[in-house]
Amino acid sequence: MRWLTLGLFAVSTGCASVQAPVVLAEGEGLVRVGCAVGKDRRLTRCEILSEQPAGQGFGEAALRAAGHARIAADGLRPPGARIQYSIRFQPR
Repeated sequence: MRWLTLGLFAVSTGCASVQAPVVLAEGEGLVRVGCAVGKDRRLTRCEILSEQPAGQGFGEAALRAAGHARIAADGLRPPGARIQYSIRFQPR
């Protein structure tokens, strides 16, 4: 489990285990994701807001990561609130 700090709140996620399906020559992908906060602080109803480069699978990988994420700090985002955050994919 790994913590991502996103502005005024933190998201706990297993992102380290989610990999994009391809590694590009440039080696990076950037995805902006929008989600709702569930009652259990898990992220729900997530959608890809932007994906660079498009069509290379980074967006789908980001959605899989969001499926494992939850808001770690209580009270900062009430259930039903919408959040946006970015995930950057980089080769190791």
